Amino acid sequence: MDFYLIRKTAIISLFLIFPLVVFGDEWHERADQYWNEAQKFKQAKNYEKALSMLKKAFSQEKKSRNPRTVELSAQLFQIGEIYDLAGDYSKSLHYYKLLVKAGRKYSSKETESRGLNCMGESYLALGRNDEALQTFNEALELEKGFNRKDRLLLIVNNIARCKRIKGDFDGAIEMYQRALDVAKNLGAKNNISAVLSNIGTMFFFKRDYRETLKYYGQALEIDKETLSDQNLSMDFSNLGGLYNTLGRFGESINYYEQALAIDKKRSDNAGMAARLNSLGAIYFNLGDVRKAEGYYKESLDLNNRLGNKRNTASILGNLGEIYESLGNYDEALDSYMKALSLDKDLESKETISSRLSDIGMIYESRGRYGEAYDFFKLSYARDASTGKKNKLAMDMNNIGRMLVLLGKPAEGLEYFNRSSPIFDEIGNAMMAVLNHEDAGIAYYGMKNYQSAISCFIRADDLVGKMSGVSERERSRILEDIYSWLLSAYARDGKNYDAFRIAELSSLKKLFVFQKKPQIDESVKELETGKPPVKIKTGSATIVFSNTSWDTPVRIIYDGHDFYSQEINKINSVKGIYNRFGRDIENFVKKEDLVVSFQMKQRSRNDQYTLEFNKIVNVYKSLLSKQYITKEDSALVEYYGRELYNLLFENAGKNISGKKELIIKADGILSTIPFEALITPEGKFLVEKYDIRYEYSHFAAEKFSSRSYPDKRRSMFFLMEQDGNGYPSKKTRIESSRQLDIFAEEAISGIRNGKAMQDYYGNWCDGFKQIDNSPSELNSIVSMFPDCDKLSGAAATEKNLQEKSARGEFEGFRIFHACVHGIIVPEIPEISFLALSKQSGQKGAEDGLVNIDEISRLKIKTDIALVSFSGISKVIFSRGEGVWNISCAFNLAGSRSAAVSLWAVGDQARIDFLKELYSAAKNKNWDFGSSICDVKRSFISGKAGFLGKKSDEILQQGKSKYSNPFYWANFVIYGY
Repeated sequence: MDFYLIRKTAIISLFLIFPLVVFGDEWHERADQYWNEAQKFKQAKNYEKALSMLKKAFSQEKKSRNPRTVELSAQLFQIGEIYDLAGDYSKSLHYYKLLVKAGRKYSSKETESRGLNCMGESYLALGRNDEALQTFNEALELEKGFNRKDRLLLIVNNIARCKRIKGDFDGAIEMYQRALDVAKNLGAKNNISAVLSNIGTMFFFKRDYRETLKYYGQALEIDKETLSDQNLSMDFSNLGGLYNTLGRFGESINYYEQALAIDKKRSDNAGMAARLNSLGAIYFNLGDVRKAEGYYKESLDLNNRLGNKRNTASILGNLGEIYESLGNYDEALDSYMKALSLDKDLESKETISSRLSDIGMIYESRGRYGEAYDFFKLSYARDASTGKKNKLAMDMNNIGRMLVLLGKPAEGLEYFNRSSPIFDEIGNAMMAVLNHEDAGIAYYGMKNYQSAISCFIRADDLVGKMSGVSERERSRILEDIYSWLLSAYARDGKNYDAFRIAELSSLKKLFVFQKKPQIDESVKELETGKPPVKIKTGSATIVFSNTSWDTPVRIIYDGHDFYSQEINKINSVKGIYNRFGRDIENFVKKEDLVVSFQMKQRSRNDQYTLEFNKIVNVYKSLLSKQYITKEDSALVEYYGRELYNLLFENAGKNISGKKELIIKADGILSTIPFEALITPEGKFLVEKYDIRYEYSHFAAEKFSSRSYPDKRRSMFFLMEQDGNGYPSKKTRIESSRQLDIFAEEAISGIRNGKAMQDYYGNWCDGFKQIDNSPSELNSIVSMFPDCDKLSGAAATEKNLQEKSARGEFEGFRIFHACVHGIIVPEIPEISFLALSKQSGQKGAEDGLVNIDEISRLKIKTDIALVSFSGISKVIFSRGEGVWNISCAFNLAGSRSAAVSLWAVGDQARIDFLKELYSAAKNKNWDFGSSICDVKRSFISGKAGFLGKKSDEILQQGKSKYSNPFYWANFVIYGY
């Protein structure tokens, strides 16, 4: 925020214009000539040459036997003033000290007072607040001997600034009120408005935004009356900063743009530079990094022209942050290095330290840990003398992390142990959590897994004490801690505990948004005890965790014992890329399957996460192709075999003789059907095992054990009219920061009842992937004479919620939804089902039913089946949207849920669903095994299709429906 501060009052006329009379002293004459030349250059804003002439004038004046006090003081003042304009406050301070010295030498208290005030302002600019306050108080004592209210106003205002910087906002307000009284006595409305603005700023710092707005408003009214463009620009800027803080970004931008327009009218380059910088900051916070970059570059150009090194350095740092968020580390490093060079010129000690840390972070991001370590050490050396504990502890944490990454965990641990009590002392809960986690990672690197586990548990305990952290960020920190804790338990041979932590991780990710008693109950049970794991005879549960790591962990429970193993995916990824790397990259680029940035984990630097995600995406895309060539078929088999070999390596002895595999996978693996993996015998995995899925074993067990009456009607059928009522312009998210900002805004918007349509455009441009013709309704409904339905124009969100509230969905075995929709794996909270658009709908009742709204439905079914457009093409490395939407139906009351991963044409989809429902009815509504039976019948080409001969359906031969496109798209969660 730009705050209006009363500027130095103009130097009296004798300081500005030398008399033309020369008193016969050649040194005076030469000094006057240089002075006059300096004024010309200064007026032309050629400050470098003006500075040179002023220094020559000062040199000539000093050589005189009788130096003129007024002229000498004016020369020193203007030299300091130009250094101020350039942001070189160390040099300006030097010349202001000479000005004070001259005042004392020639017994000019006016000159001494002016010099002291200027010294104080330089001290403030250098961050030396205590020295500034002392100097201003000296100036105030001198001013008591004069009756110069304008000077008194300036000095009192500056003392208030010092108190504000020290955080004494009440003291600052007291001084500003004193300044306001002086300004009112002077009757200068410009000064009155300036002080009112400063008082408003103090209330801003006290977070009393109502009072802030009051004082800013009073200042604005005065400046509108006086038509002071300069003051109006600052008023609008202050209001822009206030509304930015309040999160009212549209109003903030509007005020900054008004201020910018005034600055342009006045040709005020300094004002324009400040306003452009503020606009850049807002757009960066909004996630629009390209627009932010444009504003920053404009501001940078103006500050370069002004010669303001301090502001130039600051904006270079801002640009570095933008490039870092985009993953453009070379450009980020270049910006930070240039900023560092300027900071060194300016001798800005604290800024240099921060800049060194920024550069260290860039080198860390690039995997150059030795260089990162060097820069963090330099930052530490500078901070050691400042006594700023928080910064010093951060430096130690950074150094410790680099030592661990450099293979020196014991040395790294020493730094973590030194920084930990500091974070506790100053109450930095977030860094206390991360520091304990880092200490655990150091012990992990030393293979001291028990100590590592203790540290990770301590970090988990402290997470609840973090304040000012979004739920999304809290969830991400917990997920990282649990990943390390799970791996440490697995390496320490505590396989049940590894399984338990995988459960906790899943449930707490759900609990971030879906704060439901059922989830909370399971979390508490897992945290406080070790509940027994129940599983049917002939079944095995397989958990795939830490899938973003190069060494994911697989845990198998066979009904008797737990077995864990780290899976090294590096060789598999290398092998696949050696053979098809160019094809994968071309395919991904052509289909726009993966965002252009890689999601990095704070505590790790896994090298093959992005490549593995691309492989899985290509594989899933091949599975979802309806018209498959021989080459595509060969690729499906290749990828399916390679993924099976990777994921099930050495698992045979633990799943031998099993009939059913229950898969629990996180990350990117949660987006594919395991049924389509290819076994060493050349068969699809579903041909050997029944496959179903869980997001939590304990939660699924609770949901499946619900007791519902046997005498229920067969089906409730929901089908919306069409998805054409929800157009949306698709935009591209370019950085992880932009994604996080969008996610926070979307989640907050949903909680506050905003329409979903404002958010889903980043994942699709409308619903064109599936045609909800009446054929599915007619074909499926005809199977069940007791079926009820909500379809067509009547299938609105309002009608759905009203029926749920009346309990009309509680008497069915099947809840079947044939709708459009989107699953967003990275932000599951905004996944939704689209119902028919209703005229006049607004706010949360927008026709798009998100997962929280689904979870609040009242249904008592054996299965909820969602036949819709499926996962969107944009896939990120975090998030499990499929099992989140399945969980929502479980929470609503369904024992199990089935979701389609991609769209399948009407007839094939209908044939599959009719086979599924027929088989389930014949097997006493056992949907888990029935769906696998149907998939096997499709693969073999022996599907009965309810009495029709298969050759009537399989017009292109036996291979048509054996294509995974037709049968692998539905996956079932729960029992």
